[in-house]
Order: sequence, then C-alpha cells, then structure tokens
Amino acid sequence: MKRNPQGINLDEGVPLKGQQDFDILHLDLFPKETEELNFWLNNGTVPLRLGGQIGTGKTTLINKVLSDAGVTPDITLHFDHESINPKQGEFYGIALAGFIAAALKFQVDLSEISLPEELNHAECSTWETLHTVLSPAKRTLAAHRLRRSVIAEFEQDTDYINGVLTDIAKAITVQKKKPLFILASGIDKFTTSGAAFISIQNLLNTLASFKTLFEVNAVHLFLKEVSGAFSRTEKLCLTACTDEQMQALIRKRMGVYSTSIHDNLIKHLADHASGNPRQALRLLVHYLEAKKQRIAGDDCFARAVLATELDYFLYADKPSDGLIDVVKKDSSLLSNMFMLPGDKETALRALYGNWILITDQPDKNGLWPVTVNRLIETIFNKPQAPDEPEKILLKHYADIHDQSAQGLSLPTSWKSHQATLDQLNLDHGLELNLAEILDVLAAALLSKDRADRVIIAYRDAELVQPARDYLFAKANTFEYQACKHLSLPGGSTESPLEALDDLLAEDTNTSIDIYSLDFGEQWTPKQLTALDSQRDAFIFSQMIWWIPEKVLKSYLSHWTQLRQLFEIYILDDELLGSLSEEDIQADITFFSDLVEEVDESAPGSMVNSLKAVLQYLKKVKHG
Repeated sequence: MKRNPQGINLDEGVPLKGQQDFDILHLDLFPKETEELNFWLNNGTVPLRLGGQIGTGKTTLINKVLSDAGVTPDITLHFDHESINPKQGEFYGIALAGFIAAALKFQVDLSEISLPEELNHAECSTWETLHTVLSPAKRTLAAHRLRRSVIAEFEQDTDYINGVLTDIAKAITVQKKKPLFILASGIDKFTTSGAAFISIQNLLNTLASFKTLFEVNAVHLFLKEVSGAFSRTEKLCLTACTDEQMQALIRKRMGVYSTSIHDNLIKHLADHASGNPRQALRLLVHYLEAKKQRIAGDDCFARAVLATELDYFLYADKPSDGLIDVVKKDSSLLSNMFMLPGDKETALRALYGNWILITDQPDKNGLWPVTVNRLIETIFNKPQAPDEPEKILLKHYADIHDQSAQGLSLPTSWKSHQATLDQLNLDHGLELNLAEILDVLAAALLSKDRADRVIIAYRDAELVQPARDYLFAKANTFEYQACKHLSLPGGSTESPLEALDDLLAEDTNTSIDIYSLDFGEQWTPKQLTALDSQRDAFIFSQMIWWIPEKVLKSYLSHWTQLRQLFEIYILDDELLGSLSEEDIQADITFFSDLVEEVDESAPGSMVNSLKAVLQYLKKVKHG
C-alpha cells in the first residue's frame, strides 16, 4: 500500500509491514510487550500465544519485532487468508506447504517419508511437485481445483498428516542444528466455538510441539490448557492503549495536517477509541468523510461516532445488561468469567466482539481490568427521555468547544439520520440516497491505489442492477478499471465459499480491480461464520457486497471480523427522490456527446447506466 511521507495516511487498520510503513507510521504502543516478545525470540523454548482483541495491532507488533531483530521464521503459516474455505483439509494443506518449503530450503532429505507416493495424484509424486500443487506460483482455476482435490485426501487421515508434519519438522531441526521457529498467524479470526477453530485444534497441538508463535485473539488466552489446542504454551496479552497514545496515533496518521484538527476534538476522538487503534482510525476516517461532504462542523464529530458505532455494532450480538453493569461497577472481571460456557451473556463473547476491552494485565488473583467500549456505553443506559442519545452527543460537542450544552440542538439535516442508540436494531439501517452513496464510494471506485470495502443492502431488487451499472460506469469515467460481478447463492446445497475461492483464483488476462458480490438470502450460519474467519483475504481488494436488507441483520451478527473492514449502507428506492430526472437527463446528454457509439467506451457505459437509473426513477415516481 502506498504511503504519504508527509500527508494523511488512512487504511482502516491494515497491519504495518516493511521499513517504509514503520518509518512513516509506526508508534511504539506496547514497549513492555515488545521487550517480552524479543526475549522469547532469543531465549524462549516453548510456544507463545500472543493475544489481543480485534484491532489492537498484534500483526503490526509481530512484523515490527521480527524486522528489528532481523529474524525470519523458518515456517510462516497464514491460516486466515491463504484459503477462503476454512476446512480441516485446507488447514493441513497450508501447513504442509509451509513445512515442505522449509525442508526444500534447508535441503533436508525427506526420502524416508513416503507421503507424495501415497497420494492418488500423479501430479504430486515428489516433494517438489507436491509443494507446487499445494502452493502454486501462479493462481489459476485449474491449479486451484487440483490443490482442492489433493487436500481432500488429507482429511481422510489427519492423524497420519500430523505425523508427517512432525517428522518433517524434526528433520529440519536436525539439519539446522537449532530449534525450528514457526509463526502461525490468523488464528485470532476463529471464534472458540466455531467450526473452523474446532477443525484446526489437532493441528495447533502438533505445532505446539515446537517453538511456535501463535497469533490469537484475547479470548484464546482464556482457554483451558488441560487438553485441546494451545496446551503447553506461554501467554502474552496486548491490552488497550492509553488516550494519549490514541491521540498520538491520530496525529501521526494526519501527518502535517494534524494541526487542522482542534486539540479538543483529537482528545474526544481518542477517548471514543477506547484504547483500540483500529477504532481510532475508523473514527478518524468517518470524521474526515463528514468534512469532505461539507457537513457543518457542529455535526462531524457526532457523525463520526454514530457511523463508527453502526459499522462495528449494527446487528451484533448484544451482551446482557447484567454483564455490562458488572463491568461498569467493578471495572474488572475474574479469569473464570471468561471461561463460562453458554450464550451471549458470557464475557467471552463480549470480549471477542469488543463490547468490553481489557485495559491492563491481571493481578496475582487473576482479576483482569476491563472497561465498556465508549462507543456503546449509551446502549446499556437505563431508559430515559427519548432524546437522551442526542444530549450525550451534544455534550461531547460542547466539551470540544469549551461551552455549555444547554440550549444546543442537533441540526435538522442530521436528525433525519439519527439512530436509536439504546438498541442497535434499526428498522431501516443508515439510509442514504444513491447520489450520496456514490460520493462516499468515489475514493474507492475512482482510484486503483485504494482497497476499500463496502456492504450495500437493498430492499428493492429492481434498483440493484441499474445502481450497480452506475457504479461500474462511474469507476471507469477517469481510468479503466476491471469490474467483476458474481452471484454467491448460499444454502445447504450450495458451496459459496468454494465459488468465491474459485473467483479469486481465476486466471484472467486483465487483473480485477473491483469485485462485486451478490450474496442472496440463503447463506447458512456455518457458511457466514466460515467467511468471517477469512477477513484478511479481502484486505487488499476493492469489494462491493450486495445483500438483501431482510437478511442483513442475520448476516452481520456472524461477521464480527468483517465488520471491522466494511462500511455499511442501505440503498432505498424512496430516497432516489433526491436525484432529479432533469439532472440525470442532462448527464445523459453530456456523456452521449462525448462518444459516437455508446457501447464502445466508458462514457458510453455511463450513458446506458444513467438511462437505466432514469427509467427506474420514472417508474418509482410516476408508476
């Protein structure tokens, strides 16, 4: 990702990697943990679980420590984005590819291990060809399907594959004459009760036999160690940062333009970040978006808070009021509170969803300091006057400007978008008209240097095609961009994850700049959860996901990780009233004059799309 050495750098929290990233953007947010991780690298002999909540900066910390130490893991396994389809065989395919690559690198003799000869595929009868099949140099649909066929064999006898991995690792250790160092990343995307985590547990136990650094979520630090995954491991937890650190992060991302934001505003953005770096960046992104839309200064902070709250917690599983009351009262929880079995009332689920945040290391009695995420504090307030959420946001505004909140009121234009903050269960979501959605998406659709991701929910299916055509045409107005659309029907008889995996593996003459995916209404909870665990596979892609509004609540409740990357908008036909028929007709005339044949250029495509939008608009308004 390109970085601006002096100016603004916003990326929705993509992990930093490489010297340029570190030189321009890195802040030492975890000095103590950095020292402990360095000590483990140099002296550790047992596996280490490095854990933290979503958005704390685990991957960035790992990348920075390894870079500064000049250490490269012997084997690096990315379980969260090397495959879209998190099945047991896929996990073993990822692991075998990594282990074989290391063995080939260190010129280890694997002749005593006969796995390649035992597979029913002539294409991988040697270790070299097996590695090529499991980790093809060029992603093609044929290579992808061959790989899938091979790893299906692994699922038939995972105990045997675990033995093969152990034998390879031991052979590498003998050849190197020092312990094998493995980095297993992306495990933080798997919920402790999800099918993916259950499928990967035996493999994790195999990896725990070596010096392995596991990147995990904070919830994985509380798993019982008697049996199952992560037995025999040390633990290191990244906790919430201080408000001062969040202020420094915001200023760092604003570069030379940091002075354009009032110090009090930076303090309030940092306060609402609740010590979570990614949350701070999302608040800053929404604040700057509001400024670009020329929203009144009084309103930008309120918009940023509300929009971030909706992005992260819209339709998420809400913890019990009782749990939040305990956290508010005691600001702490015992370790055993995170290990209780059960449903959404458990602290474990609240922790995974960032409803509550760990603020420091536990004391000697296992008491963990925790706090309620500032973004959702008002959701759990006792019922008060209907305008209580307004008063709270106005108080923040008054604080920023060092004045009294008495007598202030929110602008009428903002009230039309006001959500009911005491329960994140919107009847219509955050409604925007098509023109406003296009403005918000412009940065993503008009530049190949961006990698933004948007969910657009819709009520009227008739509106989707002309809206999609309009977006695609707009993306090609200033520079050519290849747009690929795919329908992904879910359901027990469908395989949408495999279809998506195939799409990303396709060998096309022109690379795809924008992926547009229509999810339909039938995705199962298992399919939705599996997709959520592969969040990082989409970090560097421009994505527009189309989802029927009637299932949006159900889908988002399974997407704790994906909500961190996607902004959410509701496309509503009645709000097309803000698009004038006269204005659209004028645009059609303008673009038609630019080309002789409307089907042979980007402006021509814009004409066809504008005509479709105009036709739909007339139908809605005039019947």
